[in-house]
Amino acid sequence: MIKLKLGQIVNAEPAFVKFDKLTKDEKLNFKVTYKLAKLIGKIQPELKDYYEQRDKVLNKYGIQETAPKVDEKTGETIQEATGQWEIKPENREKFKKYIEQLINFDVELVNVFPFTEVELEPIDGLTTDDLFLLAPFIEQTEKPEDAPERKKIEISFDEETPEAPVGTVAAEEVITIL
Repeated sequence: MIKLKLGQIVNAEPAFVKFDKLTKDEKLNFKVTYKLAKLIGKIQPELKDYYEQRDKVLNKYGIQETAPKVDEKTGETIQEATGQWEIKPENREKFKKYIEQLINFDVELVNVFPFTEVELEPIDGLTTDDLFLLAPFIEQTEKPEDAPERKKIEISFDEETPEAPVGTVAAEEVITIL
């Protein structure tokens, strides 16, 4: 079973499309292809629900933008949806609230298991962006509780100006920091 947020599934959709293309190009072994097919079968209904609910929110709080287009059959100019939406300022808070509720919806994908690093290692064609998006679907070899806590980098300034060490740039010189 894989537990995640609906937004993680939506975000991973482009990586799954790429994965699917790799299967069609026969670049994945049977085990990975089988796992992928089961996983896609489980996420498709979740994506369908997401897009239906998102469209409800867009239709309630947004205005679909249109652009003029000439109808090829009649020659008349018609307004065609561009796929872009405008959310009126007075509706933005409500819109944001419902979209956040939607993307934070908890999803449990049963009878599917995450990919392992070993399964994904021989696959060419996945970028770091793809792997970042697929992270919820990849078995974590390190447990978060095993990782040491990150130390925050912080500078504290003294009241006095410290003396510059020998060989440093004088205050009048320009310093470029990348």
